[in-house]
Amino acid sequence: MQYPGRAHTLQNLYHNFRRYLEKANIPHTGKGPRIHDFRHTFCVNLLKKWIDEGKELLSYVEYMRTMLGHETFNETAYYLKLTMELYPAIRDKMKASFPNMIAEVNLDDIE
Repeated sequence: MQYPGRAHTLQNLYHNFRRYLEKANIPHTGKGPRIHDFRHTFCVNLLKKWIDEGKELLSYVEYMRTMLGHETFNETAYYLKLTMELYPAIRDKMKASFPNMIAEVNLDDIE
């Protein structure tokens, strides 16, 4: 039971999520869908939107960090990597905007 003004418990969220999947005839396998998948989808879509709008990502990622409750930038940077893998155009824009941010390594040069 949910009480107004009180947070849901993790157990309650998980139980309801599984119930909604069942009602929608979506099978729940050991690999998903998971509640956390919505978090990933939200972040990837938000980053794509910000890129498309020409926002300054390094500034806006701080908003995302706060929304997600992350302590550090590194925790949120995972979503940047995920987004750039899914949308090569975003990777290209990031490289154009920040050419020296992440240096490429030639494996032949490593001893």
